[in-house]
Amino acid sequence: MRWKFVLFAGLALGIGCLYKSFAMVAPVGLGLALCFQCVGAQKMPWWQIIRPGWLRDGFCTGLIMALALAVFGLWFALDPQPGEVWREFVVGENAGKFKSSPGYWKVAFSSNSSFLTIATAYFSNTGFLLPASIGIAWAALAAWWLRRKNTAAASLVGPAEKIMSLWLLALMLVFMLPNQRSARYLIPAMPAVAVLMAIYWPRLGRVWLAATLLVGVIGAAAMALIGYGAVKATGNASLYPLIFWLYLAAILLTCVAGIAKVRWSRALAPLSSLAVLLALAWVTQPFNGAIGDFQVSTRTLLQGQTIAVPSNFNGHFERYEFMIPKAKIEPYFAAQPVDYADIPALFKPGNRYALVQRRPGSPPPCPVASTAAPGFACQVIDTRWDLRSRQSEVEGTWAAFQTPETFWFAREYLIERLP
Repeated sequence: MRWKFVLFAGLALGIGCLYKSFAMVAPVGLGLALCFQCVGAQKMPWWQIIRPGWLRDGFCTGLIMALALAVFGLWFALDPQPGEVWREFVVGENAGKFKSSPGYWKVAFSSNSSFLTIATAYFSNTGFLLPASIGIAWAALAAWWLRRKNTAAASLVGPAEKIMSLWLLALMLVFMLPNQRSARYLIPAMPAVAVLMAIYWPRLGRVWLAATLLVGVIGAAAMALIGYGAVKATGNASLYPLIFWLYLAAILLTCVAGIAKVRWSRALAPLSSLAVLLALAWVTQPFNGAIGDFQVSTRTLLQGQTIAVPSNFNGHFERYEFMIPKAKIEPYFAAQPVDYADIPALFKPGNRYALVQRRPGSPPPCPVASTAAPGFACQVIDTRWDLRSRQSEVEGTWAAFQTPETFWFAREYLIERLP
């Protein structure tokens, strides 16, 4: 191994750690060790643990990891509040994932953060290509079984395919260790999944292609439902142009054609998934514009001011740092949909502003009459539309069909306490 590889690999991994987490050195280190043993030495780890060159490879792997951690450590040197980086990110976001009051094994086998979440993450992360990913895994397993029986077929597997498979294995094993497990932790390995799917795509069976196209039909219908909810929530019938609805209809017709025509299925299946993702970007695009943001005059007014903002999970409030720059953000917990009732409690001494969300159609939070705080009065300064996240299980999935305007969207009010 040349020193240039160690240097560039360490720098690249360090940049990745700054973007994701310093914990990424663990799966990358394990992945490199597996690659050195299984690809470089052409032996599985349990066949020959001690082999020629293992000390050199281990040292280089450790050096890459140390260099990556050094790059990540620059955050503490450059950030004006290094103590907050340690408290919020290192301890809160990373070490906190190993805490669990029910116990490690109870969480691992019986909760939403179970081993099954990680074991199936490579399938769930493929989104609208979920049926195809299952079919690809089946095709890859069949090919592996054939290679076991046929030495000539085994020679067709290149080192690149082995490296990608080992990378998938390394991430899966490492992210099973914390108590808090999520499919999104394995997203860094999804490019390797995409390459492996491309390799085995010609072997994908007809039933998996048809199922993928059927998911495309469901996805296009879901985008239409979300668009209908947005129109109903905002009361703006021209929120989306006519071409948007024609685009959704074209997706539906294309998917149906792919299911009906066998020779079209293989080409149309990945295109249908891409088309639905573009529809998702299109249906949310208006909320990235004026109706989803505060006015320029409002952002200017709030510079240097303390604002209480709703947050329903760790770090959720940080988005307001970008929406209202140069303001001091103070989060308060409010589950979604945020029909927060105790508005006077949001105003601490010296605090004049707060953000409060309401369901579409609900009355605005001001004026407020409160027996708990006699004499309290407020006024609405500005409003915007917000896309809801982490919907309550109490609502249930059926609420997305019954009331899509309240299931997907919320109205956010910037209110000011009056003297």
